[in-house]
Amino acid sequence: MIDPNQTVVFICDIQGSFKPVIHCMEHVIHSARMLKKGAEVFGMPVVVTEQYPSRLGATVEELEVKEGEAIAKTQFSMLTEEVEKRLAEMPERKHVLLCGVEAHVCVQQTVLGLIQKPGYSVTLVVDAVSSRYQVDRSVAIQTCRDHGAKLGTVESILFGMVGGKDHAHFKAISGLAKEARPEQQLTL
Repeated sequence: MIDPNQTVVFICDIQGSFKPVIHCMEHVIHSARMLKKGAEVFGMPVVVTEQYPSRLGATVEELEVKEGEAIAKTQFSMLTEEVEKRLAEMPERKHVLLCGVEAHVCVQQTVLGLIQKPGYSVTLVVDAVSSRYQVDRSVAIQTCRDHGAKLGTVESILFGMVGGKDHAHFKAISGLAKEARPEQQLTL
């Protein structure tokens, strides 16, 4: 069971320039938006990165990232000096829910880096992760699992935190789950 009081959400490089080239990108955006809104409901911090934003643009508008909230990077892993500093400021949060693109590059390198950090664990939110090609996505998910990452979908994760209809956040999470999904669906 994921404890929201020990968890941080990582959103990796979900930028507008990737929209036309990432497999099922609309589904990734929908699921990442749901994860971000769920994090807000539970009071979990959210860390957002942008890969080379001066060239690749900003985070997609659908994620409603405030000006200056995203951390610019040029390395592939999200574990930049600034992200490491943010993690150090919340030592009780050793579990990371990770989503973003591309699965086989930035996302995978972030997973592998986090797993090497003492005490950290990762859940890869598979319906909010993709690559340009399905094969790259599939192999990346398997690689992350082989190295110790757990796998989950955004709904299974958020409803797992709620546990039942009597939870204070049930209605908010249920409302998020009822939002229409894009026609294109990701599969494992």
